[in-house]
Amino acid sequence: MAPKLLASTFLVTCFLSCAVAQPVPARKKPNILFVLMDDMGWGDVGFRDSQFHTPTIDGMYSQGVRFNNSYTPPNCGPSRAALLSGVYPWRMGLQGNAINSGSSAAIPLGRTILPQKLKDDLGYQTHLVGKWHQGFCKTEQTPTERGFDSFFGFYLSKQDPFSHLSKKDAYDFRSDHEVNRSVAGQYSTYLFSERTRQLVREYKASLASNADTKPFFIMLSYSALHAPNQVPQHYIDQHCADVSDHNRQIKCGMMAAVDEGLKNITDDLKAHGLMDDLLVVFTSDDGGDHEEGSSNWPLRGNKRTLWEGGIRVTTFMYSESRDILPETNFTWGGLFYISDFYATLSGMIEDTETRKLPEIVDSYNQWTYIKTGQTTGTNRLEIAYVDQDLGVAMLRRDQWKLLYMQSRHPGWYNPPPGVAAREEPNRNDLPKYQLFDLDRDPEETTDVRKDNYERYIRMAASLREVRRMAVNPIDEDLHSDPDRFDGVWSPGWC
Repeated sequence: MAPKLLASTFLVTCFLSCAVAQPVPARKKPNILFVLMDDMGWGDVGFRDSQFHTPTIDGMYSQGVRFNNSYTPPNCGPSRAALLSGVYPWRMGLQGNAINSGSSAAIPLGRTILPQKLKDDLGYQTHLVGKWHQGFCKTEQTPTERGFDSFFGFYLSKQDPFSHLSKKDAYDFRSDHEVNRSVAGQYSTYLFSERTRQLVREYKASLASNADTKPFFIMLSYSALHAPNQVPQHYIDQHCADVSDHNRQIKCGMMAAVDEGLKNITDDLKAHGLMDDLLVVFTSDDGGDHEEGSSNWPLRGNKRTLWEGGIRVTTFMYSESRDILPETNFTWGGLFYISDFYATLSGMIEDTETRKLPEIVDSYNQWTYIKTGQTTGTNRLEIAYVDQDLGVAMLRRDQWKLLYMQSRHPGWYNPPPGVAAREEPNRNDLPKYQLFDLDRDPEETTDVRKDNYERYIRMAASLREVRRMAVNPIDEDLHSDPDRFDGVWSPGWC
């Protein structure tokens, strides 16, 4: 009997060891649709203002992973720099309005930015659709030289969404490097949505003939809701006729156009059988401008301020695949900054829990908390921001937020229907420093320095050190002139 027992033991051991030794199939890399809104206020969506028609966005938000403490810089250029680089803009002199039509300011060319990381290290095809706003004074700064396989959109911070004329009434629309005049007269939001649908069709066709087609990363960078306030009239007639304020009515129409575009894109993805391979990321580059009709209600403040309404934005992830998002339909309360997308998307793709990428100093991988459905917890301990042009600074640590010299737009603006307006404080009465407990007071109504004096002193010292370290914003005017390029904003002047 002993030889039979030995043989049986050998067979069992061999079976177990062979089973353990089998290679684990590589986790399939998801396609990523990254929707970046422009100046979208906290209240500019249907699930916060019932007058707004955004059923597609509302549905993904309700079934997705909702980021409840997602923050950005207070305006467009710095926010996009943080997203793409994983670095605070104030470390690079890119805060304020440093990135503009007359400046050479841009993320340093020696720094690997997000699309380069995705393309070169993680095996993605990468596409930018829409607004760039990250420098263009020389060709090396433009999107297809910085990691994007294709570009369909414009270089500057804003433009007329029909004529595509920007500052100095110069034209600004490109397909890759080439000026694209065929789109003149067509609405930007429609163009950007349709281009994204085209990319999806091209991906599906490639996949049908080549199973090794690289997954896609599409950054759909809408110019809505940035000024100027323009939208085809039928969106207002169909969805926003009951909005009484004129500017708010146009914002409502602009959001309806975005939502329609996202519906068409996701309908195409479903028709092509691609939704199970898709991660949707949705966020905004900063808060809304109440003077243009946006609402950050009930948050305080405005775009270009460090009040919550200027920097806390609607962010969510959505997928119909539990292989991509194992947990869904929950609100994550961990502290998150727009720079964290760099490390978090890398962590999601590789399914790693590495807290930080060593070369990306201000990006934290939050994938651990997102994939496990934790409602709290974060790898980020604080957020710091400095803008010398505006003369303001901010430090957020845990639930505590310290503001320095923030007095502009101190009110709570554009409440939804049926909600009473609040009296706007006198900005001249506001102190140099203000401390808020955002867990108890997310609307920043009460300065609590006196009751938390030691905490205030520690945080003020930390913020002074951040202000000392911050690089001054790049401030130059190289007198760029589109007339040198046949009336088109073009590289080649620095």
